[in-house]
Amino acid sequence: SHTVDTRGDLVVYDIERNELSTAPAVFGPEYVETHPAFAADGRSIYYARARSWPLRTRADLDQLRADLVRVDYDVETGRWGTPAIVLPCASRGRSAAFPQPSACGRWLLHVQADRGTYPITEPSSDLQLLDLTTGQSRALDELNSGRAESSPRWSSNGRWIGFLSNRGDGRSAVPYYAYFPP
Repeated sequence: SHTVDTRGDLVVYDIERNELSTAPAVFGPEYVETHPAFAADGRSIYYARARSWPLRTRADLDQLRADLVRVDYDVETGRWGTPAIVLPCASRGRSAAFPQPSACGRWLLHVQADRGTYPITEPSSDLQLLDLTTGQSRALDELNSGRAESSPRWSSNGRWIGFLSNRGDGRSAVPYYAYFPP
């Protein structure tokens, strides 16, 4: 079985003003935007974005792939910038999900899989690390297994990574932790 996001858009909810903010560039039928995460400085949002189309067959699902995207967002004015692809995974036959920027702003943990927007059950789902200063991305082979890894998170000091893996029985997602050296 596979879990798929077939619709997703970005909005920011201002709890003090009780207002939603969005823009046509991140809210519309052309793309599925999912897994948003604010950068540590609060000035941009990282997310996964896939082209939207009807999923009627297994072949349609096999072609669903997302890029890693960033959009600037001004918290004070509610103004959105223009989305920019940070890592073009779809054109490389991969699909990105679960971006998580580090507190220092240099690193972006994420997941890549062969397909889909929610690869928690995809055996091809692996943890990746993107250096936002150089643009270099690499698989975290020291943490990945032959089964699905997903939902990476940074500790508050940026020295630990938490993630889910179903490496044990192939079904149950269990938390794992790893030290991230400075």
